[in-house]
Amino acid sequence: YFKPEARQILVEIIDKYGADALRFSLMVITAKGQDVHLAESRFEMGRNFANKLWNATRLVLMQEERPGPVDPAAMAPEDLWILSRLQRTVVEVTRATEARELTAAALAACHFLWGDFCDWHLEIAKERFRADPAARRQAVSVAAHVLEVGMRLLHPVMPFVTEEIWQALRGGSGEPSVMAAPWPVPEADRVDTVVEADFEVIRAAVRLVRDLRAKANVLGKVRLAMTVSSDTSDTASSVDRHRGLISRLANADLLDAGIDLPQTPGTAAGVGEGLKAYVAFEGAGAADVLESKD
Repeated sequence: YFKPEARQILVEIIDKYGADALRFSLMVITAKGQDVHLAESRFEMGRNFANKLWNATRLVLMQEERPGPVDPAAMAPEDLWILSRLQRTVVEVTRATEARELTAAALAACHFLWGDFCDWHLEIAKERFRADPAARRQAVSVAAHVLEVGMRLLHPVMPFVTEEIWQALRGGSGEPSVMAAPWPVPEADRVDTVVEADFEVIRAAVRLVRDLRAKANVLGKVRLAMTVSSDTSDTASSVDRHRGLISRLANADLLDAGIDLPQTPGTAAGVGEGLKAYVAFEGAGAADVLESKD
């Protein structure tokens, strides 16, 4: 129930941010049994999420290769990871939706599509968007598949933007509308616990370097040098398996990686769960980081 003055605010929010932004934001900020303060800034997240989804779709559709069936024999590590995370998200959103826990369903879909897919998978896949046609086709097909399944999961929450994206992709199920498409069913054989653990380590290492960059005010385009020290052999193995990917995402030469490595003099240290990153900076800002660790 909304008071008359609140109803007018909602109409203004729809005019400014869109109906989907309103629906999504209300589901996220509303908890059972609690009143909601309708500050306009609380609806910006819904608008930003919708924009993120549309920009991701545009990135996929602007590639020369058109989406097709995903080739199981041509999976890159990031493909295995995002498809595994997709299956877990299908399970989570389905459970929450059936239990009428709409806030949990909306957040689960958002965390996956925005956090895992847009912020990480697409960033990694951009290199293959510039590769040979076969690699580009596989990257585009995986991204389109994730978007199509994601739109079906998100449609009850954001019906307008999901329908627009479905029409742009012309969903792989062949249905003319996302409303007529079947609800996603998880594919248990695509859950890969090893690759998911690897990517937790990859993202943790990259975040440490990026955080140190931000503290030192060093631009992302500046190539750095780093060492990664792991607490366990499993973490060290994950780093070793994906040295090239970590180096590319962090834009830093991975000079050494192992277990319980000592910090090299003159480096800044970033400490995360299960690992540490030692980064050698060149140029302005490095002294600020080093001083902050004293």
